Amino acid sequence: MNCDKILDDLYYNEAGFSFVKRVLIYFHSLHCPRCAAHRRALRVASDCMKDDFFPSAGNIAENIMSLIQAGDFTDDEVKRESMPFRAWIITGFAILVSLSSAYLGIDYLMPTSTHTVYFMLPLGITIGAVITAFAAIFIGCHITELSKWLGLRPRQ
Repeated sequence: MNCDKILDDLYYNEAGFSFVKRVLIYFHSLHCPRCAAHRRALRVASDCMKDDFFPSAGNIAENIMSLIQAGDFTDDEVKRESMPFRAWIITGFAILVSLSSAYLGIDYLMPTSTHTVYFMLPLGITIGAVITAFAAIFIGCHITELSKWLGLRPRQ
């Protein structure tokens, strides 16, 4: 038997092979280090797949809901903490500068010359999506401060 035939046969369960075929595979593995290493790797992989590699987590939703029901939280105890406005603004400018500086790099010139204007569309969509997501997260985290600052009163 040659190496190609042995490597093809290794992916099947050896228990289904005849005794002669198992002996041929074994003797071939004795003198061919490549096939022997492949056979060992497949045996280790099959052993890992047979055992429970990761223990089961149980029902996570029930665990979380029991922890929530066990806790007595009031609005005074739960204080929302968020980043200050200055940190958000600095982060926003850093994201804006890093995304807009993609146009100035050497790596930008080659795809632009190859794909012409069609390369600008995905880059513009990416920049717009990142800035929109950042603004939405910022507004969501500071909705109470922004509504006070804009003079909006909360719904009752």
